[in-house]
Amino acid sequence: MNRLFVALATLSLSLAGNAQAATRCADFQALDDGTTLPSRFKINGFKFTDKAGGAVPVVRAGEDAVGTPFQGLVFDQRSLQITPPKPAGTVRVRLLTRSGAPLQVVAYDAQGGVQASGLCTNENLSEELTFIANDKPISRLEVSGGDDQGLVDQVCTLR
Repeated sequence: MNRLFVALATLSLSLAGNAQAATRCADFQALDDGTTLPSRFKINGFKFTDKAGGAVPVVRAGEDAVGTPFQGLVFDQRSLQITPPKPAGTVRVRLLTRSGAPLQVVAYDAQGGVQASGLCTNENLSEELTFIANDKPISRLEVSGGDDQGLVDQVCTLR
């Protein structure tokens, strides 16, 4: 009986490790509040491209309306493109709009086809959106809107 328990526990732990390895995320926790970033940069293999010539990307920290902490990137309302290290079947992004203007997120495949889309509309509340590819892996996200007060807190790819 003990051997069976040990075998099951070992199998469970090895599967949990594989599940964690399949998720890759980028966030802004290592950067100070107020840090200004260039219009193109990488974090943990994710490439971020902000529209140049408008509001500069800057890290902001604080709490949303219900006290959930955030530390993310405020970007130009025209768009922020996020390219994951590898195309993925599922992409999750945590957002916040502080202006009341919604954030629109569109997930594209490598050929530029739309795989999924969504809106973040709750002013001053962190919102997590999950995008599941229709038929081709997601190669790029484009986030726009928010009246220069939209914030990306974290982005993750899952398998």
